[in-house]
Amino acid sequence: MNMNVEETINKYKDKLGQNDFGFLNRVYQTNSKVYLNRLKNIGFENYNSVLDAGCGYGQWSISLSKLNSHVLATDISSSRVIIADDIAKSQNIKNIDYKQSDLTNIPLKDNSVDAVFSFGVIFLVNIKDALLEFHRVLNKGGRVYFNTNGLGWALNLWHNEPNKTDDYIPRETVVKSFKNTLLIENGNKKENGQQVSDKKDIIQLIENIGFKLIECDGDGLINITNNNNEIKPFFQKEYFGFEGVTEYLIEKI
Repeated sequence: MNMNVEETINKYKDKLGQNDFGFLNRVYQTNSKVYLNRLKNIGFENYNSVLDAGCGYGQWSISLSKLNSHVLATDISSSRVIIADDIAKSQNIKNIDYKQSDLTNIPLKDNSVDAVFSFGVIFLVNIKDALLEFHRVLNKGGRVYFNTNGLGWALNLWHNEPNKTDDYIPRETVVKSFKNTLLIENGNKKENGQQVSDKKDIIQLIENIGFKLIECDGDGLINITNNNNEIKPFFQKEYFGFEGVTEYLIEKI
């Protein structure tokens, strides 16, 4: 980890909960080449403008900024936006603008960005609403990357309880996810928390909104550039024989 980044992160140790600070540490302990290689494999480079929708603590935003001219990074959490901006400034990165925003109400004009990147966040809102908003802000031919969680992901969370802390109980996340999935399927507003998706339903949704599917695969497995970059998936494609985390690369028609 970069010394300046480590010093910046440590400033927030007593200001964040155990789960949040643990997550902040984990994403920056990961070698930056992991993020860069994955972005290169999905072709997210040499764009004039990229939106990092749901940027969290900014680890992907920083890598996007090294491969593209300008990055707008948004997150619903004001504290995460502040911390991400602080970390970017500690590295003297000047081509990222951080703003607080919901995925379904992005502060951009219609047809104004070349690409949208959204890792590990779209399932926290109504996925259809988020994809409609991505479609609105994208230029024609612009591409979107996002990922979803399937039934296997939920089973793994229940059985293995990864990253459990005093303030994060994985099994509670599973219960809320199934409840939200049912609420959305019945046309109701979801509550706070995630939802579980099925790949075939997401592909149908993509087509209905006006996107073209370029490729979908397990987390970290899409490679449209046919290079030999070393890839480190963060999640499994399947758990217990069921869909785990699936990533999608789509294009606005």
